[in-house]
This record gives sequence, C-alpha cells and structure tokens, in this order.
Amino acid sequence: MDSLACWVNIAPMGRVSLSLRFVLAAVLLLELAALLYLYLIPSPPSLSNGDVQNAGYSQYRPGGTSCDPARLGALKDGQALVERDRCQQAAEDDRLKRDNLVQQTRSANAADAIAYLTYQQSLMMAAETAIGFLTFIAAVFAVLYARSASFEARRGANADEGQLREAAKVSAAELRPYVFVDLVEVDDDGSAIVPMRIVLKNFGKIPARQLNVKRDCYFAETTDDLRSQVLSDPGVDFPVCAHGYDRTANAHAIMRPHQREAWDSGRLVMIIRVRIRYRGMRNYAERFDYFHTIQTIKKSRPYVLTPGLREKHERHTADLVEMMEAARAEWETEQRSKPA
Repeated sequence: MDSLACWVNIAPMGRVSLSLRFVLAAVLLLELAALLYLYLIPSPPSLSNGDVQNAGYSQYRPGGTSCDPARLGALKDGQALVERDRCQQAAEDDRLKRDNLVQQTRSANAADAIAYLTYQQSLMMAAETAIGFLTFIAAVFAVLYARSASFEARRGANADEGQLREAAKVSAAELRPYVFVDLVEVDDDGSAIVPMRIVLKNFGKIPARQLNVKRDCYFAETTDDLRSQVLSDPGVDFPVCAHGYDRTANAHAIMRPHQREAWDSGRLVMIIRVRIRYRGMRNYAERFDYFHTIQTIKKSRPYVLTPGLREKHERHTADLVEMMEAARAEWETEQRSKPA
C-alpha cells in the first residue's frame, strides 16, 4: 500500500501526477507482456503447394506413347482393337486417379486452411494471454489501491470518531458543575470550641444538585495518623448550588485544656477534612484535606494536607522546638551562673 502511494501522487487540485517509478514499472510490465507473447506464439505451419504436382502431372500421358492416335491407326484391326481397349482402360484408370488426386488435394487444402486458422488462433491466444497478464497486474494494482483507499477512509473515519469523542469529552467537561472549597475561616478566641466556616463555590457552568458536605475538624500532634471519622459524618445537605454561587458549611473543632499550650508552641496542628458529593449530568465526588498551624490560622490560608507538605511542616516544627529548648536551656544556665 505504501509503495503504491509512492507511485501515484494526488495533487491538491485533484490532478494525478505520475512519478518516475510508476512510469518505469509500466514500461517493465509492457516488456514482460511482449516477452510472454513472443514465448507463447507457435512457429508458422509449413503448408503444401499443389502447383508443383499439377505442373509435373500435366506431362503425363495415360497408356504411354503407344496410345498415340497415329500409332493406333497404323495397327491392324485385331491388334488395334486390343490396343484401343488397353488405352481406354489406361485413360479410365488415369481419370479415376485424377479424381482421387483432386479429392486428396481438396482434403490437403482443407487441412492447410485448418492449420492456418489454428495458427491464427494461437497468435490470438498468445496476444490474449499477454493482455490478460497486463489485466491481472492492473487488477492487482486496483485491489491494492482500493485497499489503500479503504485504509485511508477507515483511518479518516477513526480520526473523525476520535474527534467526536474528544469533543464529547470536552463538552461533558465544560457542561458540568465544579464544586470546590473556596475559603476556610477559623475564629480562635481562646475558648474550647473553635468555630470555622467552610465556603464551597460552584465554578462550573451548570448547577450542582443534591450537594452533601461532610466535615471533620480536630487538633492532633504533627506525627499523628489521620482519623477516618469524616467518612461516618452524615454531613450537611444543600438542594442546589447554582453556577458562580457559594454555600457555607459551618464546623467546629474542640480544643482540650491540655492542648492549648501545645497549640501555642506549634506542636499541634488543626486538621480539616472535607468530603463533597453532588450531582450534575452524573454523580461527582471531591475530597479536600487541609491543616492549620498557629501561624496560618489568622490568614485563613491553610496548608494542603499532602504527605510532602506535612513532613516538611513536621521537620520545621521539630527544628523550631529544638531551637526553643536550646535557647531555654542556655537561659537557665546563665541564670544559674549568676551570683545570688
């Protein structure tokens, strides 16, 4: 298929330009057809010619020279009668032989005509075989071209189908709701209950229906594992959230009395986990995990709770605690070294 495409180049305006390879292939095929014709043609038949026989036979005299009328007239009556009977018998035999020769000559001429016609038919069959060879090669190229055209048509159809699928995906991606956490506000006034506001916004082009928001907010050590209580939370439901609008899901975290000092020193973090489910053209689900520190809680910009950021924060907190303990130990040493 690729070689056939190389032989025939389709011009942009619909004209077909023949390449040098195609011309050489056509010349080679014509030469092969001519060689096949020369190989198949038979040798011409050697036909008999009756003119020589007729010319030689015209000199023949039945009965010989003794049957000459002058000689027969010189004979006596009895001898002349016998000789005339012999000459008549010889003439009759000659006539019969001539008639037989004529019949044989006609048969020979008919055989010559049949041989000549057979020779002409052989030439025609050889020419038909050579032309059939070219027709077969042309049929093979036609099949290859049709196969290539079918392949190109199928590839074009697949490309069009792929474009339609991609267009459908793009359309489906555009015509759907996108509900994300837009803001997390925490109000820490020093009490045991720390209230917060989780603001959700629909950034999609169609409304989000049957919006359900599950929250889990709590304080934990920086090295504690995440708890799965958010999965058992019934959550808060909103019937609909239109495009460009937001919904607020209030939540709170409980700070124990013994956790206040650890929170102020940076050893505790506030973990905020949110799970969202809503409907558009189909069901959608989103998950968001954040964590606040004593430094970020006033900015309402929590960290995204990824393993890398959490590990980085844990290292930073450990370094900070180590520096604070070293400074306190140095201060206590200085205080003990002073005279009373």
